Amino acid sequence: MVLHIAANRKWAAVVSLPRDSWVQIPACDRGNGTTSAPHHFKINEAFAIGGTTGDIGGAAACTIASLLQQPEEPGRLRGAHRRQPHRRRRG
Repeated sequence: MVLHIAANRKWAAVVSLPRDSWVQIPACDRGNGTTSAPHHFKINEAFAIGGTTGDIGGAAACTIASLLQQPEEPGRLRGAHRRQPHRRRRG
């Protein structure tokens, strides 16, 4: 989940990203002097790569870079899979 809190602290927005969403992961700094190769994998892999040394900031940075790199599609958040609304059965 990504949480944005307004500077005035009067509102916040949360986006839930399913951890099994497939994304293009860019080259990310691992925090140990090495850089990962760009590849296509699940979004939770980006968090793991950036957080190799336990740095949550690096983990978040690689995850955000992965989301920003995804192609935009009408009606879909960047990098997030859109679920169909649940419909009730009648009768």
